Amino acid sequence: MNIMLGPYRVFPGLILAILLIPLPGQVLSAGVSTIFYGGDILTLAPGDRKPVEAVLLQDGRIVKIGLKEEIFKARSAATPLVDLRRGALLPGFIAVHTHPDLSAYLDTFVDLSGFTNRTPGQVWALLAQALKAAAPGEPVF
Repeated sequence: MNIMLGPYRVFPGLILAILLIPLPGQVLSAGVSTIFYGGDILTLAPGDRKPVEAVLLQDGRIVKIGLKEEIFKARSAATPLVDLRRGALLPGFIAVHTHPDLSAYLDTFVDLSGFTNRTPGQVWALLAQALKAAAPGEPVF
């Protein structure tokens, strides 16, 4: 299933993946401003749709959106710049449908995903380790 947002085709799983993947070297903390630019910034704001090329965050909150040149004027020498590398950003999007109960349950499982294991050998080694740690006949999840 996909969703059309204006001229953009958005895959819900991709949105969630984008939100969950931390950008390398970027930490949002108190007193820090950060500028995101270089991609499709979809605000979903009602009314007049002005072009949005950049987003300025201050203390983890959106304080300004607009053209890249305008937003860059508000930066200090210490403001990190995050190039979205032609990716997409949905500022203000909060994923409230996260199933914390399911996440807690899945935390007990052996993580054989490609997110933590880069090769098939790593997957097999982790599975072998989990089987060795389990009692005979005990299922391994």
